[in-house]
Amino acid sequence: MLGTALAIKMIVYVGVAPIVGGLANLLPRRAFLVSMDLTRAAVALALPFVDQAWQVYLLIFVLQSASAAFTPTFQATIPDVLPDEAPSTPVRCPCPGWPTTWRALSARSWRRRY
Repeated sequence: MLGTALAIKMIVYVGVAPIVGGLANLLPRRAFLVSMDLTRAAVALALPFVDQAWQVYLLIFVLQSASAAFTPTFQATIPDVLPDEAPSTPVRCPCPGWPTTWRALSARSWRRRY
């Protein structure tokens, strides 16, 4: 039963995500994301009340279809929400004694001391 459920999960995700990812541009994103979240919540709340294997498989199909629709749409929304990045600056060590501390904590220097 678990193997079948995981197979359904992967097949649905691979099959549905590209199709819904292309169609999601035609719908308002916020309403689409909210509806997919509500669908996933409803399915998750319904899972404890099923008593047949086919019902579990059906709920997994619906849950993964909603997740496959949600994920690409959400990932496409992130660049719209975040501001443009500033030019990158070199990363500096936060504390000046870091290289010394690192050497003190390394395994080789610890073995030499003890």
